[in-house]
Amino acid sequence: MTVSNDVKTQPVVQPKAVEKVVDQPAAQPVVAKGGEAPGKVAADKNDVKPTGAKADVVANTPASGDKPDLAAGLAAMKDGKVLKRGGKNDEAEVKGAQTSLQGLKDKDGNPYLPAKGADGKDSADGKLGPKTQEAIKKFQKDHGLKEDGQLGHDTMEKMKEAGATQSDAEAKAAQGDVQAKQTDAEKAKAAEDAAHKADGTNKDDTVKAADDMKAADADLKGTNDKVDAAGKDLDGAKAEKTAADQGLTDAKKSLGDLQQQKKDLQADIDKRKANGEEGYVYDSAGLRADNHQMAALDKAIGKQQGAVTAAEGKVAAADKHVAAATDSLATAKINQSGATARQQQAEANLKDAGKRLAEGTGETAAHDKATAAQKAADDAKTKADAARAQAEKIKGMTTPKPVVTDVITGPTVIV
Repeated sequence: MTVSNDVKTQPVVQPKAVEKVVDQPAAQPVVAKGGEAPGKVAADKNDVKPTGAKADVVANTPASGDKPDLAAGLAAMKDGKVLKRGGKNDEAEVKGAQTSLQGLKDKDGNPYLPAKGADGKDSADGKLGPKTQEAIKKFQKDHGLKEDGQLGHDTMEKMKEAGATQSDAEAKAAQGDVQAKQTDAEKAKAAEDAAHKADGTNKDDTVKAADDMKAADADLKGTNDKVDAAGKDLDGAKAEKTAADQGLTDAKKSLGDLQQQKKDLQADIDKRKANGEEGYVYDSAGLRADNHQMAALDKAIGKQQGAVTAAEGKVAAADKHVAAATDSLATAKINQSGATARQQQAEANLKDAGKRLAEGTGETAAHDKATAAQKAADDAKTKADAARAQAEKIKGMTTPKPVVTDVITGPTVIV
């Protein structure tokens, strides 16, 4: 008689049912070919080949693929038996346990039993060899069970609990993927609708782009004309400035000449007076003549000073004209630059609109993308539904935890 004893420690809160015990005949030694000593157990050979109903179970136990059927694997394990290496194991149950270990993940997200063995074949072969035993031990260690490498009641129950937790998390993740893909599908549908709408507006866009191009050309021509006019005005202002400067120079020279003449005349009068020249005293004719000439020079000097002032005014006006013309030219060039940019943009817009008109809006491609996105969302929902169904199925395999009610602390789940 063989008794399973997987748990290292188990808190006792209330009496629990004694683990089921199943009588099994002792394992018979298998003699290997080549004359190996008796008593050596073949690691990867089953002691009993299933027949009849058991053969059907083996045939219907799902083989490990890209995603092992965790629910089917867990369901194939029968409580009340202990599966161990070298024992009289039911191949279907071992295969179910192996499929379960392929589907169950450790804390790093790796399966306890790799789907493929070193030979590249499915590791769920119904033979409880060293690799399967090692996987059982690792699971037992991760879940606080006795690490004996045997599959008894407690280990099976813990595998089902772990499967329920894992499958529930996978179902929730699958539902999140459904929401993400549905969002993608909605975006793709919106893009399809936009493409459909754009298909009816491309012609109008092209006509508008052509009108904008025509207006931009006219605007650019206008700014070019203003730049030319401003340039000519500046040239005229500069010529005016040159003439004003020359006029002021000439006026100042004439004033200087008159002032020098007055100075020379005054020196001559002073000299003749100092020499006591005969007839050049008091109210003599010579003195009167020089005084008359001096008065004429003073009058001419005063007039020329007015001319200088007038010339200075012309220079100031010419300076102001040059400054204004310079500003006007700068403004005209800025406007010309803006008009050039608008004309270039209008040209690019017309080219782009013409290209869209010629190529179409890609409505067909957008429709195909929207269809594919919706199919992906539908497929994700199908997978999510299957994941949820599996989670519920595995949850139904677990044994409900007993609850003890304390008058002080309330209900407590026994673990």
